[in-house]
Amino acid sequence: MREVCRPGGHVAATIWCVPAGAGQELLGRAAQEAGARPPEDAPRLDPAEDFPRTVEGFAALFTAAGLAEVSCRPVTWDHIAWPAQWWSGAAAGVGMIGQVVSRQAPETIVRIKAAYDELASRYAGPDGRLVLRYHALPARGRA
Repeated sequence: MREVCRPGGHVAATIWCVPAGAGQELLGRAAQEAGARPPEDAPRLDPAEDFPRTVEGFAALFTAAGLAEVSCRPVTWDHIAWPAQWWSGAAAGVGMIGQVVSRQAPETIVRIKAAYDELASRYAGPDGRLVLRYHALPARGRA
């Protein structure tokens, strides 16, 4: 991104950070409790290209790319969804956790859904909708 940015222009990006969002945690725990394993052919990040999902770690990528005036600060919010809505994304294969869920044997998907239904109550607000706290790291720097 730095290479295609005009001098004085800005580069911006956002990543999920640590800790994982509650929605990711909920689905991940359900899959784990059901004994689901990631598909063997799931894409994996080369460890040599990995970095800490922290303010410091993400900002360091911008600095290493030669950007100036780098800023990065965490943003936190609550995502509100009905349990059936949240499950439908994973069941349809959305995101990495969706690939873990949707590519299991049918009996494993049934176990994941049962674990999800049990765990979802821990994230439910007074009206029954899930209150899923999320964290992201938006960063920017000047070329």
